[in-house]
Amino acid sequence: MLPDGHTLIVSQIRGPGDAAFDPERSYLALLDTANGTMRAARIRFDSRPGWGDIACAASLDPIRPGGISLTSAGQSSPELLVINIRTNGQNSVEFFEVVRTDGEWILVWHGCAMGASGLMFNSVAPLPQRGFAVTMMANAELFATPAGIDTLLSGRNTGYVLEWTAAGGFKRLVDTDGGAPDGILATPDGRFLYYAAWSGRKIVKYDRKLGKPSIEVSVDFMPDNFRWAKGGKSFLATGILNSDAVYACVNNADACRSTFKAVEFDLRSLSARTLYEGPPGLLGMASVTLPVGKDLYIGAATGDRLVRLRQPSIAPR
Repeated sequence: MLPDGHTLIVSQIRGPGDAAFDPERSYLALLDTANGTMRAARIRFDSRPGWGDIACAASLDPIRPGGISLTSAGQSSPELLVINIRTNGQNSVEFFEVVRTDGEWILVWHGCAMGASGLMFNSVAPLPQRGFAVTMMANAELFATPAGIDTLLSGRNTGYVLEWTAAGGFKRLVDTDGGAPDGILATPDGRFLYYAAWSGRKIVKYDRKLGKPSIEVSVDFMPDNFRWAKGGKSFLATGILNSDAVYACVNNADACRSTFKAVEFDLRSLSARTLYEGPPGLLGMASVTLPVGKDLYIGAATGDRLVRLRQPSIAPR
């Protein structure tokens, strides 16, 4: 949510029939929740030191976004991190500043950090001094064949969490291996990470100072993206219940009938309460929930819509 209180930045993932992921038809968009209109975000390029790896050049091709993360902590303007699936298959994390010019929000690109070849990033979270943590869901080869997809959905360890700093570059965090790591958040001081094992059906609280998980809980759904709840003492996780629905959701939007959950987790204990259970057919592969005023906006990895759920604001625990 941008500072005006009604504009959302959306990672618009499009595909054939608005189903399977197709980076060629994906883009960053701005959704005005006041009137329900959405438009492609305007991007300007202005390379600056201190924003990513100085050796990482801007892509000559349009941004093809995956996971995104917006922060305003300690900044004069909001800053946006975007996972970009480049045309050569490599994944990068792009650094943007979000500025207001002549009544319009504009994304100003300042830098990037390039991931190693063959790694598929999923979600990203900001760390202090413009670092970040990113989930590496799996090697790219697993997405290329039915057998690879079966492995991805099996719950077996396929990926891990990386952190990036200007001083040290990318570093794999020990004891973060999991089944298709997905959503991730970081506390403002960078001490704790919260991340999802999507096919592993787990939520993990990771202590960066000690270099190990401090809490790990199993859940009855496939947790996808995370977003902070109001008050900053809990977060929201969203995901489908049935892994068998993945094939239908990816290959045929009309056949996508997965039920899903939006669940709130306490930061300290990871105790949970279910906020909403979505019926089959409402959304294709529901993946994210964001509180906006007294509403919840629920997005999906496939399909052509999101859901606005009217309910009282989520109270801090």
